Amino acid sequence: MMRPVGKHFSSVTQKAYARHGHAWGELLSNWANIVGAEIASYCEPEKVSWPTATNNQSGASRFQKIGGILTLRVALGRALDVQYTTPQIIDKINAYYGYNSIAQIKIIQGRLDTQARTKKQPLPPLRPEVEQQLESHTIQIEDQGLKDAIYRLAKGVYSQNK
Repeated sequence: MMRPVGKHFSSVTQKAYARHGHAWGELLSNWANIVGAEIASYCEPEKVSWPTATNNQSGASRFQKIGGILTLRVALGRALDVQYTTPQIIDKINAYYGYNSIAQIKIIQGRLDTQARTKKQPLPPLRPEVEQQLESHTIQIEDQGLKDAIYRLAKGVYSQNK
C-alpha cells in the first residue's frame, strides 16, 4: 500500500515550523515574488529572529511567528535604497503571509549569495574555420587589446547561436 510522501515527513516539518515558523522557508523560496524583482536583485534574506514571547499571541496559529526581525544582506552601495523602502518591504512580506510576521528589518552589507553563485563559464573555443575568417578580418588591427575584445565578442556570439 502506498502512502503519501508528506506523511513520512510531518514530524520533521512540524519541528522545523515550530522553531522557525513557516514564513522562513516561503520567504527564501519566494523572495523575488514577494518583494519584486528589482528589490530582490540587490538584497536577500539572511535570517529571521523571533521574539520569545510572541508564540501565544491571539489570532496566531502555533506555526505563525509574529513580530520577527528580518536581517537582509544588501549589495554594497544599495543599503540606502533598502533603508528607504523598508516599510514597503515589511508591508509586502506581511501582506503575502496575511499576518504581521515581520516587524523590523536589519540591514547588513555584503556580497549576495546569488552573486557568488553566478560565476561566468568560460566560452567554448571558436571553430577553426570561424577563427581563420576572424583572423583575416582583423589582420590589419594593430591594437592587441582590441583584437582580443573582438575575439571574445565572436566567442560570445557564436556560443549563443548553438
